[in-house]
Amino acid sequence: MPCCCMHDRPPEAAVRIDVCRTGRPMERLPSNTSTARDARPDRHERRAQEKARLKDMALEFFARAGEGIAVVLVDPASGSSASGSFRIDRCFSRGFFRQRGSVDHGFPLRDLGEVCQGEALRRVLPHLESPALCVLVRTTWGAERFLCRFPTAQEASRFQQSMTILRLSVASAAGIVE
Repeated sequence: MPCCCMHDRPPEAAVRIDVCRTGRPMERLPSNTSTARDARPDRHERRAQEKARLKDMALEFFARAGEGIAVVLVDPASGSSASGSFRIDRCFSRGFFRQRGSVDHGFPLRDLGEVCQGEALRRVLPHLESPALCVLVRTTWGAERFLCRFPTAQEASRFQQSMTILRLSVASAAGIVE
């Protein structure tokens, strides 16, 4: 039986008492706070694991991008494609897309704009056959568009996530808040 003065006390105090303020005995109420407390470390632990996973992914991406990441560059207008690469300079200030046998198309990383894949890409380029395999990278200043195709959706997703982390990191370092 609940306590007659239970409504006067905060819920955590009412849950653990055996005798109310009036001195009448009462039934011990089940405690939901211990299960909530026990669940909290799991949530924080999962969040810390996800943060560590994203950090590892970003560091791996930066190392690979320093060497050059193989991509297939697709012309959004014509649909023609050519193998190429994406790389970042050692100072992490410029990104470069290079089509084989062509010059680098460089841009300051602080101008890195939208990075999209999948259904978000289908909204931008509705005629695209395989948006899950492609990632669109747009710059803000020159409004350049680089459409990259990957062999698998997983590789495309990793590239998109890594470019998004890169964009947010550069924006944060430059003090650009969205």
